[in-house]
Amino acid sequence: MRTSIALLFLLATASMCAQNTFDARILSYEGLQYACDGSVDPRLKIQNVGTQTMTTCVVETWKNGLVQNSFNWVLATAALSGDIRQPALPSIEVTEGDQLEFRIISVNEVLDQGPEGNILQQALTGAVDACALQTVEVEVVADDNANEITWTLRNAQGTPVATSGPFASAGTYSAWVTLPAEACLALELNDAGGNGIAGGRLTVRCSGTDLVEIDGNSFTDRATTGLRSGNMVSVSELLEPAVLHMFPNPAVDEVRVQWQDGAGAAELTVFDATRSRGVGCRLAPSPGPSCERHQHRPLDRSLAALGFKPGVRSTSPIRPCLSPAPCRVHRRPVQAHRSRVHAWCH
Repeated sequence: MRTSIALLFLLATASMCAQNTFDARILSYEGLQYACDGSVDPRLKIQNVGTQTMTTCVVETWKNGLVQNSFNWVLATAALSGDIRQPALPSIEVTEGDQLEFRIISVNEVLDQGPEGNILQQALTGAVDACALQTVEVEVVADDNANEITWTLRNAQGTPVATSGPFASAGTYSAWVTLPAEACLALELNDAGGNGIAGGRLTVRCSGTDLVEIDGNSFTDRATTGLRSGNMVSVSELLEPAVLHMFPNPAVDEVRVQWQDGAGAAELTVFDATRSRGVGCRLAPSPGPSCERHQHRPLDRSLAALGFKPGVRSTSPIRPCLSPAPCRVHRRPVQAHRSRVHAWCH
């Protein structure tokens, strides 16, 4: 009697664990989670869990309860049992708040034989933060399990444009990234250990201002968000903090610039958006400045550069003025390793 019961149990277990011949599952949604110029290009992570090698798979895309398309995915390379692939589905028009749904219909022209993982829903969020620049700073504050942390920036097609990690040890890691111009991007923060980043975070900065932040305690294995890039190119290097004052504000006929910078040579460039004539001023070796008029070409908006080396009282590069009138520039050393510059124009 005991033998019969044990045999029945084994047969029932084998039946329950029997693998379907034609079976695929949707593991996750990998596309943008927000509308990019009114549309998205859905991407899914799909696994072949059937015993038969998968060569085709039909996937339907629904939006707000209505079918949008039926995509016959023909694999360029057949997927063996257990293989995972990421097909790109046809682009669809979307708006904020739309609810997408993806359904696996068939594998190799046979109706999918396992209901598990056949349906996945994805809600689209609203507008994401945008940076007017193409260059951003990505900073990660890592915990003691820094070797588990990675991040990736992807474009709308899923192609990585930047990635970093894993990291060596706990600490702060910063990277400057040049993004494609006017692109819709997805940012992924991954923790291989599945326990998030205790006390850590990831921050994306645009022109020194925090644009996106992911709290390390807000996820376990993966966090995703979006951002958009602009078309302006910025400087991707850290500069020593300087103090720049322009006064009075507002100004009439005269504006003064006071600039105190740290050690080393420095430069200040003034741009005339009106592309008008300007006056360049030069510090002479003797007391008092001398001024020279300069006619600038219409396409050259840079009137001049204000350059100096700390503690040196000698001829300096051409000084900028924004009106065709005499200008004065005065410089005096503040400390052995610092200089202060005063420049003003009438």
